[in-house]
Amino acid sequence: MKEDQTHQSVTPPAVLKWISGIILLVIVGAYLYQVIHYWHQINDDAFITFRYSRFLSTGHGPYFNPAQHVEGYTNFSLMLLMSLVFSLFGESAVPLAAKGLGATCGVLSILICFFLVKRLLHEHLPFSLTAVWSLAAAGFIAADPGYAINSTSGLETTMFGLFLLAAVVLATKETTRQKWLGSGLVFGAAALTRPEGFVLFAVFWLANASGVILHLIRDLKHSRPATLAKVVFASKIFRILVVNGAILTAVLVSQLIFRLLAYDGEWLPNTYYAKSGGFWSAPWPYVSSGILAPFFGIVGIALAVAGLFLDGVPRAFIPIAAIAFAGAGLPFITGTDWMLGYRLVVPYLPLMACVVVVGWSLLLLKIAGLKPWLPMCLVPLALLAMWTLREDLRKNFYQKSIIRSIGYKTGHVVLAKHLCDGVAKKDDTIALMDIGIIGYLCHEQRILDISGLTDRTIAKSPGLFLNKSYDPGYVLSQKPEFIVLVITAAGTPYKTPRPNTRFDFWTKMEKKIYNHPEFQKHYVRRYSLPDKRSMPDWTYRLAGKLGAEKIFQHAHPGRHYLLALFRYQSADSQTAAASHSAPVTEPDR
Repeated sequence: MKEDQTHQSVTPPAVLKWISGIILLVIVGAYLYQVIHYWHQINDDAFITFRYSRFLSTGHGPYFNPAQHVEGYTNFSLMLLMSLVFSLFGESAVPLAAKGLGATCGVLSILICFFLVKRLLHEHLPFSLTAVWSLAAAGFIAADPGYAINSTSGLETTMFGLFLLAAVVLATKETTRQKWLGSGLVFGAAALTRPEGFVLFAVFWLANASGVILHLIRDLKHSRPATLAKVVFASKIFRILVVNGAILTAVLVSQLIFRLLAYDGEWLPNTYYAKSGGFWSAPWPYVSSGILAPFFGIVGIALAVAGLFLDGVPRAFIPIAAIAFAGAGLPFITGTDWMLGYRLVVPYLPLMACVVVVGWSLLLLKIAGLKPWLPMCLVPLALLAMWTLREDLRKNFYQKSIIRSIGYKTGHVVLAKHLCDGVAKKDDTIALMDIGIIGYLCHEQRILDISGLTDRTIAKSPGLFLNKSYDPGYVLSQKPEFIVLVITAAGTPYKTPRPNTRFDFWTKMEKKIYNHPEFQKHYVRRYSLPDKRSMPDWTYRLAGKLGAEKIFQHAHPGRHYLLALFRYQSADSQTAAASHSAPVTEPDR
């Protein structure tokens, strides 16, 4: 790509700066509009981290259960930050702080993306066109509902993306100024926020180092004879890379030492074993919908790549593209997840926006030359089209998230308050799958995670997450006072199901636990159902048929999602009745 020297002497008019600034504020406003639209939403998994933060701040260490040294989180820096919030402001402030942090990181990422594209293009386009394409990059991020809904999840998603973006910006400046500016420290912060940060830094570092070495090899041909090693180590840029590599190595070693000491000598987080192999959904639709569709799919990405290579990719830009595409492709290695908004690829959306927009701008420059009116017309149309194309997904996310949000309040929160308000004693064990909200609120009780996120034995059992193959006797052998099993059936949440609706357990492991002889003996209440007129609520009748103590209604889009609470019963307290078995049907009305 050849530098257009004429553009460097042109001083951008103040009016253009003001206009681009106002438009940028509108774009940020569009993003915040979506954030407010999804503000009701927070993920149950976020409360797993919050429970770790609670115990760290109260002097019990970074543990889910103080006596159980298992690393069931993958966001160390968020856990530390929320521990500080808990110490200063208490229990209720933590979820709000996590959501506010996510939205703040989203705004900062949009702003940094705007300035990064300006920096990448200022040598090749006049100010007016640079501003247009920079606004385009910010606009594509703001238009994506997946980015907005992940900003309110309470998880580390946008914070991780912000650290990566800021590190890339600093590293780019280090290359041009040949001066260390601290990018390694910011990459270190990213790596402490998500474990894959180490992998992405390695990709970025190798792409950068390869470019430096190739550039020096070319220079050797036109200079006096010297060994490549001497030239490489004499290079300021390479010395900066060595410093950054040393910083990340130190961060990695420090975290490994901490993990070995704090978590019984484990080298990897327990979540790695619990989620190894990923989920049941295929990676390509996940990646395609999550990070390709926001840029018009594979066609838009292909046009961007074509623009980059037609004019020759600048050396400083290769590492940025490498980290963006490497992050987008990680679900093919790690697997996908179940959360709304494509959480695993959203952190790379700002970087991908920079790559794609720069590619498009160079392609249009190659095809049409410097015609300011063309991108000034195409970019607003493209942003409007993308906002419109994502409207169905935006509504879909809203409908599903509002249902789940209400369900957490009527199901998990109510169940937690039921247990904590005198039903469960201190140090009682509660076994369940949805451990987040209930575990955070029931902090005096021991939580046994039957999905394996915070239980080492279950996590290392064979099978995918939520489909681990282990002996249910392991759970029952720990004598939980309460066991919560999820039962489900197709239907409309909070509506009385049709007669003879077939309910089944959410996971195979829950069905195995229910059908285990020890569970049938000690947890299934044996009594005859009273007259239907004395039990008008269908959940009470279903609880009676299951032998549960009580049922709490969560809500899941298109399904009844019920939390069935079972309590340990001594053999002497059981009345004679027929054995229960799963699945069950809702009693006739």
